[in-house]
Amino acid sequence: MTSATPNNLTAAEILKNARQKSKRNRELGTIAKKLCIREDFLEALEAGNYSALPETVYVLGFARNYALELGVDPELITSKIKQEMGFVEEIEDKTKDADTTSDKTVCTVADTRKPIDFKKKFAISVNQKKWLVLGCVAFALFLIVGGAIVMFSGSTNKNDEPGLIEVLSAPSYSKTIATEYGNENKSDAIVIMQATSETWIKIEDTKTREVLFSRVLMPGDIYYAPKGNQNMSMTVGNAGGLDVFVNGKRAPALGSDKVRRSQINMNPETLMIETEQQ
Repeated sequence: MTSATPNNLTAAEILKNARQKSKRNRELGTIAKKLCIREDFLEALEAGNYSALPETVYVLGFARNYALELGVDPELITSKIKQEMGFVEEIEDKTKDADTTSDKTVCTVADTRKPIDFKKKFAISVNQKKWLVLGCVAFALFLIVGGAIVMFSGSTNKNDEPGLIEVLSAPSYSKTIATEYGNENKSDAIVIMQATSETWIKIEDTKTREVLFSRVLMPGDIYYAPKGNQNMSMTVGNAGGLDVFVNGKRAPALGSDKVRRSQINMNPETLMIETEQQ
């Protein structure tokens, strides 16, 4: 009889076991209120009854947030759910039959090369040290002077025509603020979003593919986006249920209700020209 490991358990079984076997063994209702996810949705996740949930993007969003709350690897859970729903094929564990012959061969071959004298190879002469010190000093002076010029030019243009550099006013939200996310960005956020109806959003770095934020937002929830990252893109499950503000001004609508959009450029200037037809 094989032991129950994450590899031979379903996503539903992993989630249910994690909740019931945790030290707190919390009730579903308590977790549902904390995550702002309906209790019957969590019950469906623990039962593997994905047909009782909204479209796939919500299934994965709910599962990811629930896994994080229970201390379970969210990538493991979403991967298993995709497999169980038939979206991806199971990946064979090719490491079981890995051929270790080459490693053994390397170990038995004598190394006839002469050892490298690193002290001699990387020795630096007195003159080289002097030039190295001078180069470091020159670079430091360059940074100081360049920084002073930037600061001076910024202060003289403070009253010029406003751009997308600093937040000038607070947004006029259409909903009473409920829960705030991304509070570490609150003080200087240029892009702020508020959910007007239930919607899932995911913010990721297009270069590194790192997920910066992923959550189902309930009406009134706020998210403060990081400032200065020019590589961010957004996926939203309900485009008509999200208000986007740039420097306190409401940006054009991202789309209609229940419409899913992906790869939305999060550059502030681009968001201000976004249209529903894009």
